[in-house]
Amino acid sequence: MRRTCLRLQSSPRSELTLNFLKRHKAHLSAERELLLSEIRPLRGIQQRIEKKVLRRADFAAFGGFTYLCAQTSLLFFWVYIKFDWNLVEPITYLLSFSVTWLSILIFFSTGKEFSYDAVRDMFLDRVQRRLYKEDSFDVHRYNKLEAELRDVEKQLQDLEKV
Repeated sequence: MRRTCLRLQSSPRSELTLNFLKRHKAHLSAERELLLSEIRPLRGIQQRIEKKVLRRADFAAFGGFTYLCAQTSLLFFWVYIKFDWNLVEPITYLLSFSVTWLSILIFFSTGKEFSYDAVRDMFLDRVQRRLYKEDSFDVHRYNKLEAELRDVEKQLQDLEKV
């Protein structure tokens, strides 16, 4: 049994196709550079806003931790120094039970569970939207440009061997 190998021969049609692919690749490279020049300033603004948002989220988390430490310290002072447990117990019960009411309120207003991750994500989204609005940052345009850039880079990667 004889094996045959297909060999591409240079024909006028294959030359046209090769030239077209080379021109298309050059066109995509130019389009990529244009998209990059348009998206670089937007990326800078977006990264600056992301840093601010994360800093504010960390500050809010630290504020919550500080609140819990202050509450624990105050209750400790009331129970063991100022008053006794019989007076402070209803207060601790009401403080603890208020978390249940808060979690129900958050769930029915947002449809998300009351967990640290969910609350942090809600906080991040709210602050991010507000900062985008303050800076007049067009998120839809930025996402569209990012998607176009990814598409062009994928096409260029596919044409890498040409």
